[in-house]
Amino acid sequence: MRKLLAYVAIILITVVFLGPVAYNVSKSLMPATQAMADDLVMVPSKLTLAQYEDIILFKNDFFANYWNSVIITVAIIVGQLVIALLAAYAYAFIPEFWRKVVLAMYVILAIIPYQVTNTGNYILFEKFTFYSGVPIVDSHLSLILPGIFSAISVFIMAYYIRSIDFSVIEAGQIDGAGHWKMLRHIIIPQIFPAMLTVAFLTFVDVWNQIEQAVIFIKSKELMPLSAFIDQVYLSEKAIYYAGSLLYLIPGLFMISKLYPVLKKLTIETGGEK
Repeated sequence: MRKLLAYVAIILITVVFLGPVAYNVSKSLMPATQAMADDLVMVPSKLTLAQYEDIILFKNDFFANYWNSVIITVAIIVGQLVIALLAAYAYAFIPEFWRKVVLAMYVILAIIPYQVTNTGNYILFEKFTFYSGVPIVDSHLSLILPGIFSAISVFIMAYYIRSIDFSVIEAGQIDGAGHWKMLRHIIIPQIFPAMLTVAFLTFVDVWNQIEQAVIFIKSKELMPLSAFIDQVYLSEKAIYYAGSLLYLIPGLFMISKLYPVLKKLTIETGGEK
């Protein structure tokens, strides 16, 4: 009986999570007139790829915004990995007292929502533009610059670095390895699962960001797809469902490629310890 209830619960959870995706798949294969109807009908009156053809052949702005999302996401992931790695490396070797102080600061920063910092960032960018003449607002920099700093990413990497056998680091120091050499040959290979974790979490967060993009980006051609897709629903509902599925492809690709590698590396790293 317990197994039956467990199976029923799993099926219900699966339906809740996959139901919207199945609805979008069905809607994307419908003719435009049926797709635009606000109903729960999931059976197309006629199977057609017209929505996909319309997007691929005629909606160049869709792929321009798609490319904006790729640029912003890749830049933030790379920036976060570099900054978090260096900050975590320094954090792992500072004295215990200061490590606790820095940890408290990271925790405070991690719980501050974007909505609190957006106003301050906007004012700061406007002031910077006023004095330097370099436009930040209404450019990709307005999303990339705040995005490359993440307390959570530093915390994850610092935790992994602290778990490394310190005798290995001491051996590197005895052999004359400097900080850059230790990072490259000792630290990075040991914490690679953490770096993949940070990359994946950052991707999910940045690829789906809406509030920041709406606040900082005013030009339609500079918007990431996460913000532009809402406008597609309001103005061109006939292609919205196909567009939303194309929007999911990078996320599905990341999950399919990163999860097996991360699982394998985590098991291997745990086995070594």
